Amino acid sequence: MVRWFCWRLCRFALSPFRKRMPSAPDTAWITRAQQLPQPNQQVLVYVPSSWLEITVATYKPTNAAKSAHMFVTPDPHGIDRYVKGVTHWMPLPAPPDVV
Repeated sequence: MVRWFCWRLCRFALSPFRKRMPSAPDTAWITRAQQLPQPNQQVLVYVPSSWLEITVATYKPTNAAKSAHMFVTPDPHGIDRYVKGVTHWMPLPAPPDVV
């Protein structure tokens, strides 16, 4: 269910027509070299070398200098797994308004 939601959300975010849609998020992909998220912030991450490519992950900085594995996502058993090869990230969009 979560992967389906991420796929739909990311497909929308990557759509070349999103600027035409009035409800489109007003955020863009940020490179890791440009800026990193706040510690323990959940974000969308782009991993071009992964079968998932785009997924939700949590930024967990380490004390190691230039660590390449700072994003984690839980596996089905709730254990944090490192997401390797993240090149870009973006904040999660706001949840929909419930009427």
